[in-house]
Amino acid sequence: MDRYKTLKPSQLHCETERCLKCRAKGCQTSCPANVDPSTFLYAVKDGRPLDFQRAAAMIYAKNPLGAVCGAVCGGAYCMKGCARRLLDAPINIPASQASIIETAAGLNMTPKFERKALTGKKVAVIGASPSGLTAAAFLANAGHEVEVYDAAPVAGGALTKVDAKALPAKLIKLDMDFIESLGVTLKLGENISCSPEDVLGHSDIVVVATGSVAVVSHPSVFYTIDTRFGAASTVVAVAYGKMAASAVMSFLETGKREADVAAPPKKPVSTLEMEYNMEPVSLECEFFGKKLDTPFILSASPLTDGLQLVRDAFDMGWTGVVMKTAFHEIPIHIPSGYMSRFGDNCHGNCDNVSGRDLDEVCSDIKTLMAEYPDKLVIGSTGGPLTGDEEFDRAGWQANTRTIEKSGAHAVEYSLSCPQGGDGSEGAIAGQSAKVSARIVEYILSTPDSNHIPKLFKMTGAVTSIEVIVKAVLAVIARHPDHPAGITLANSFPSADFKPTVREGHLYDDVVVVGSSGSGVRPISNLTLASVSHLTTEDNETPLIISGNGGIDGYRASADFLALGVKTVQLCALPEERGLRVIHDLRSGLSHHLQHL
Repeated sequence: MDRYKTLKPSQLHCETERCLKCRAKGCQTSCPANVDPSTFLYAVKDGRPLDFQRAAAMIYAKNPLGAVCGAVCGGAYCMKGCARRLLDAPINIPASQASIIETAAGLNMTPKFERKALTGKKVAVIGASPSGLTAAAFLANAGHEVEVYDAAPVAGGALTKVDAKALPAKLIKLDMDFIESLGVTLKLGENISCSPEDVLGHSDIVVVATGSVAVVSHPSVFYTIDTRFGAASTVVAVAYGKMAASAVMSFLETGKREADVAAPPKKPVSTLEMEYNMEPVSLECEFFGKKLDTPFILSASPLTDGLQLVRDAFDMGWTGVVMKTAFHEIPIHIPSGYMSRFGDNCHGNCDNVSGRDLDEVCSDIKTLMAEYPDKLVIGSTGGPLTGDEEFDRAGWQANTRTIEKSGAHAVEYSLSCPQGGDGSEGAIAGQSAKVSARIVEYILSTPDSNHIPKLFKMTGAVTSIEVIVKAVLAVIARHPDHPAGITLANSFPSADFKPTVREGHLYDDVVVVGSSGSGVRPISNLTLASVSHLTTEDNETPLIISGNGGIDGYRASADFLALGVKTVQLCALPEERGLRVIHDLRSGLSHHLQHL
């Protein structure tokens, strides 16, 4: 067995950066304990103390011997399932896992799990082996009184025979301390000479974890297999221990057990998980009077361009969406090859307008409003800027009424797209105070409006955002019965070169895109800081802002909220990392608030 070495912070960071966060999660499905490496690796990517607490909780919730397994497993399971091995080499998941738990302890950030209410049931576990300790941990966390007996003076079973260079005593102690913190009592040096059935005289349940499998002679006696192939198979023993704990819990709940003879599978997998409060501080907020469970919503983007896509987002835990911007009978086609990426931290997006008709999108909105009444559903549209004011006004107001009739909670208008101006005072409508104010007046004076909130999506690509927002606020002040605000700072107009396919052209094509991603976050921060203090002229109506542009994690979201935004919109991050990044955003922000 190789010598264990704690990963240095720089080494751990490299491993987190190498993780592809793939949808298949081969690392997790290959782990008998069902631990999800992609989740705990992503959690510590920024290296903050509270992140190590969260990541250690993710590990311990499924494997109470997380540090030990990280040292002795050798990657026979998770690393074989790592997609990275098909590219260069698998991520060193075991060492990363052990290093996370070790680092959390060193920072005094070992997670504390709360036991469920005491049940009054007593469980005796015979054998302080990996499977016995695992079963004990899960049963104690479930509220049962658990005592573990072993004739040896120290706990660990086969683990105690591993060379200290391969398995340092400090790692064993970390896991033992965690298991005892769950309420497990270790009675070491106590040999149980009587039969398991005799132990029932002072216990309701007996779990035998000495490595042997026997015919079950009493319904309250359970057996679990231990490390069949030495300490390297500890994670398999953990799975067996979890299966034993599951069987005990089921028996105590129903009074029934399925089989009389222990016949465990050769390749066990257990999804049993201890509960841990990943959101210790409530993220509830309010947006134009609607209560939301978190401030996180998806921006108008390819992720929101369809009914099932939004359903998937809501089911994953996103609080709201802005449907992809849509219009009436405007054919739109943007080849995917026009999408760009400027290095690792900046994206070039040119695909935020739907090819679907506005009526179809509004039909989706009606369905979503009925299926997810607690979620926030915002429609997105725009209008013409031809210079013919009557024509332009009619277009913006017609699209407004269409979305209002769908029952959406709000409407967002894109004044920030690179192709969205009339060319008279800037390439983007939102670059002109006069044009922006005119559009806002069109919307807020829409006849027969139902006065749902309106959001005007502005751009930070201006010399002074404060001047433009003041012009917008002046119009809002003239319509006090019509709630309105802005979305800021959005993407920033940029140009990228793409290989030309046009005959006779010798050089590449230039494609106008909107830069987004963490590379633009500092610009967004400055833009938001410049306007968040603004109010209407009577100083009674504060500026309502939905922040977007550059969010790459929970800390950037916290910064946006500190700058005064009410909701945080994301696009590039979930497109790159998948919808499940919402779990890290929620838990990270909640823990961040807890530690302020």
